[in-house]
Amino acid sequence: ALELHFNLDVNLLSTSIPTELGELTAMFLGFQLQSNALSSSIPTELGKFSQMDAHFDLSENALRSSIPTELGNLIGMKANLMLHSNSLCLDVPTEVQALSDGVTLNWKVTTGNIIGSICPTPEPTALPTSSS
Repeated sequence: ALELHFNLDVNLLSTSIPTELGELTAMFLGFQLQSNALSSSIPTELGKFSQMDAHFDLSENALRSSIPTELGNLIGMKANLMLHSNSLCLDVPTEVQALSDGVTLNWKVTTGNIIGSICPTPEPTALPTSSS
């Protein structure tokens, strides 16, 4: 059931993660969007998955932001907190770092990111030129 597990990994999804997915608060078996081309930021609303105990995976995308403090609400996580291989930046919030004690298998948050660095700015989009 969708309330238990949401998995759209290894697709060609792009742009941003819809904030409305944070309303799926009953999920506890997994939220997996890894290996896509998702960009932008991690929605703070995903911190509402307080019952999640395994498989929160946003790895191998193109996410470019800091890690939201609200992910520290995933206090039931025991395995597979995977944010690696993006362009996540700044510092890991204390609230998220505190989860590492409970996640005994696959805590992959900093690997392949630019933690401790300033977040990259998006490349400007080219303006259409008018031909006169």
